[in-house]
Amino acid sequence: MHAADVAVELPLLPRTSSIFAALRLIGEHDQLAVVITDDGGRVKAIASALEITRLVLPDYAVEDLNLAGLLDDASLADLFAAAEARTLGDAIDAGDLGVRGVGEIDPDATMLETACHMAAEKAQILRVRGADPERFVALPAVIDALIALRGGNA
Repeated sequence: MHAADVAVELPLLPRTSSIFAALRLIGEHDQLAVVITDDGGRVKAIASALEITRLVLPDYAVEDLNLAGLLDDASLADLFAAAEARTLGDAIDAGDLGVRGVGEIDPDATMLETACHMAAEKAQILRVRGADPERFVALPAVIDALIALRGGNA
């Protein structure tokens, strides 16, 4: 089994997308991360679901979890409004959104090679080199493939 065998297309978000749009995409599609493109539609960065979620939460509640308990569902409207008003590009430029470059893997890389590449780069998503349209390999698919290759024996 090779990287190309488990590669999938992922939704691409332009830098001009709102933080809320990214959060919604993560929730609706069970994404580990979002793939961010530049103004020309070229893949430029990956931001983890956790980093996107962190942008929506108030700093004081993350830093002091006792204060997080004071937030109720009514707080969501304000948090989501702020997330709707701010773009991914704004957050990246301000240094508030930790993004990483997009690692690549050869389409014929084995599953073990792909897993090693992901572990070395600390990447949950890799772009498949040369794929058109853009295709990506996600860590859960690699783990599933490794387990399947083992043969399911306990």
